[in-house]
Amino acid sequence: MKRIIRIVAVILCVIIAPFLEVCVYAIDEVNLADYSQDSYVFSTSSIIDQENNDTLSLTSINYTTVKTPNGSNVSVSEYNISLLEEEIANADAEMQEWYPNAEMLSSANPNYNCHSYAWYSQSSDNPYWMNYPNQYYDDSDKSYVEVHGDPRPDDIICYFNYYGENIHSAIVTNIEISDEVNELGYPETLITVESKFGGYGVYSHLFQECPYTPEAHNYSELTFEAKRK
Repeated sequence: MKRIIRIVAVILCVIIAPFLEVCVYAIDEVNLADYSQDSYVFSTSSIIDQENNDTLSLTSINYTTVKTPNGSNVSVSEYNISLLEEEIANADAEMQEWYPNAEMLSSANPNYNCHSYAWYSQSSDNPYWMNYPNQYYDDSDKSYVEVHGDPRPDDIICYFNYYGENIHSAIVTNIEISDEVNELGYPETLITVESKFGGYGVYSHLFQECPYTPEAHNYSELTFEAKRK
């Protein structure tokens, strides 16, 4: 599990330090799940585990692009990281402890993240880590457009932080009206999504029950937008 922490910490913390006041969480296991940024800090074909003095199985890094439905290029990284079965089991167990209501759909895999899962491919063989999915929905491409009103299944919910950065993407799978009411007296809408928790696994969960909420990161502000193809 420590190897997972080092891999994700190296990938994430370096680039987000100048931008996010919550960068301190990049060395905390519970908050290693994902950020929208990833770094291009690797200049060699492997990373050395300083504590155990062994070579992590990061064999190579390839920078390439994938296409949006409308043909625009989106930058992605291919890390080719392999984990031991024990490491995968430990990562899965930790997420189960932290988010007991989330249903695990597939085990930890540090080669692709939430954005790549939501926008590019839901395959467990997806090899790409995607930092910025903005090209899918910006004005120059418009493969997806903002939803005004309640989301519906297959929409993609974007989690934007205070700085307007998309820190998480999740696919809507179910909408349910609860018997409970909110503070305004309206029925509570329960939105179930599927998303990948960074280098951890893929989970089915209520959209607000994940590592990307204000409670998880002490964000002073977090906004959500649904995008539709």
